[in-house]
Amino acid sequence: MKKVFQHCKQVLSVTALLCTTIFVNAQQNTELPDAIDKTSSPDAIQSTHSDELYFDETLGNKISLYGNRLSSTSMYGFGVGNATLYANSANYHAFLIGKRVGSTWSATTIKQYSTLWFNTRELIFDGPDAVMTIKDDNNNSVNAARLVLEEDNGEGGFILWNGSEDRMFFGTNNTNIMVLGTDNVGIGTRNLDGVNADYRLAVNGKIRSKEIVVELSDWPDYVFADDYKLKPLNEVESFIKENNHLPEIPSATEVVESGVAVGEMQHQLLRKVEELTLYMIELNKSLEEVKAENAALKAELSR
Repeated sequence: MKKVFQHCKQVLSVTALLCTTIFVNAQQNTELPDAIDKTSSPDAIQSTHSDELYFDETLGNKISLYGNRLSSTSMYGFGVGNATLYANSANYHAFLIGKRVGSTWSATTIKQYSTLWFNTRELIFDGPDAVMTIKDDNNNSVNAARLVLEEDNGEGGFILWNGSEDRMFFGTNNTNIMVLGTDNVGIGTRNLDGVNADYRLAVNGKIRSKEIVVELSDWPDYVFADDYKLKPLNEVESFIKENNHLPEIPSATEVVESGVAVGEMQHQLLRKVEELTLYMIELNKSLEEVKAENAALKAELSR
């Protein structure tokens, strides 16, 4: 005969395990409906009922075991309350941590509002193709899946998150850097459309650098070619009076609306310097001719 004691007081005697149900007194007792199965191999404690084997929730959060280990389509796991660690038959070598919703689980998704805490200095993923995936059920939602690194007080944090339209963000509490799937990068701005769509890098702020190299396919050495047509100064004067800026140089309105292309502007400014040099050369020639004529006149008058 097998006996069960509680506080040194016998409360239940069982002569054999042939019964399908074991009831213990209603005061702080346990009910195991169809839980002892001696027909399966190996021996197991299982429930033939559709529900899992569990402690009643009214008694507080208890360990819950569920699933049918003999079935190839079931999910097996344990947990406290509805926060559960489980494995699905679709992926025997992986564990998912999530909150059960309804009567079904998904083999690939982590349910909403689940939290996993590691009180450790390091979390290491080691393998030939080690990957950490952060996935959110709310597809195409801005700020859907986030990786947050922050101090215990929530300050000084770094956030990496995805957004809609194939975008990725880096930052603290505000967006500091945004990367598009088109390889466009924004620093201090999310505006990578419109006038910024053609630029790989958009910066909302000042840039300080030791040196900037701009690659150009052309340079205005052609100004000094023999066949270069230099505008007469009277034409340049007329253009300036009409437009208030030099030919081939953008106006103030254009600069305000579209900014200045550094490479192109350097090209045009050097072109104007070279044209100005040609004007000075021609002016010097004329001046030398005038000097020669004056010298001849002085010589003639001195006779």
